[in-house]
Amino acid sequence: NDAILPTLLPLLQERLASAEWELRESGILALGAIAEGCMDGIAVYLPQLMPWLIQTLNDPKPLVRSITCWTLSRYVRWVVEQEPNDLYLRPLIEELLKRVLDHNKKVQEAACSAFATLEEEAHELLSPYLEPILKSLLFAFSKYQAKNLLILYDAIGTLADAVGSDLSRPEYVAILMPPLVERWQTLRDDDKALFPLLECFTSIAQALGLAFQPYAAPVFARCLRLMEAALRADHEAQSGAVEPPDKEFVVCSLDLVSGMLEGMGSALESLVGASNLPQLLLHCMRDSAPDVRQSAFALVG
Repeated sequence: NDAILPTLLPLLQERLASAEWELRESGILALGAIAEGCMDGIAVYLPQLMPWLIQTLNDPKPLVRSITCWTLSRYVRWVVEQEPNDLYLRPLIEELLKRVLDHNKKVQEAACSAFATLEEEAHELLSPYLEPILKSLLFAFSKYQAKNLLILYDAIGTLADAVGSDLSRPEYVAILMPPLVERWQTLRDDDKALFPLLECFTSIAQALGLAFQPYAAPVFARCLRLMEAALRADHEAQSGAVEPPDKEFVVCSLDLVSGMLEGMGSALESLVGASNLPQLLLHCMRDSAPDVRQSAFALVG
């Protein structure tokens, strides 16, 4: 733990100040690696290190920018504990969002992951910054490709979990939903790229509450359609007629309906009452897959 610091700190100082970017990168990596074990000892240096790390997010070398995102993510709990709480939080949000939109894919990935970690620690402290956060994350849809889209969905879902109902203001919904709905409409029912989007929608539905109502009917109908298709294919697969379906379609759909019910409450009753959801739930509670049964019983609860 902290016993290593007298030996390590002079080496760190030398590498962080080096004109050679490879040495700076290794120093930043080491600084992130010791965060968990040496937090008490390193904390006294963080008021000087944190502004330097945040500024280093603009380094011309992509590998330096990328590793700096990771190292900053290791210290976000310290950041949100400082008073005033925007002393380091505001510049960290601003610079991380720039890196979320970086032209380098590896930096995009590291920045998006780091921002999701920040969301998990900051919670409602992010609420004053929701507009620039949403604009940056949703603009990333036009830049990101398949792999980084998965991380982007996670960052958006984690943001919804972090700020909750603060996300339901009309101006935020107007930024958040159109790109997601467009993506939702372009994906086919058998496309596994739906999985992370369904999970993202689950968090959003819980956070938006009644503000999710304009999207509830088509989302609910598609969830039922995905469940029906998977259960039908599972029945046919038992006779060897087709390949077994991916039960994740059922699990994610059940979880999304649960999220909608949690967020919207009785406002969803008319959709449920006019549907075959009870019959589908009965099948799911008897399914051979434990995760399907778990999600089904959670929805019943």
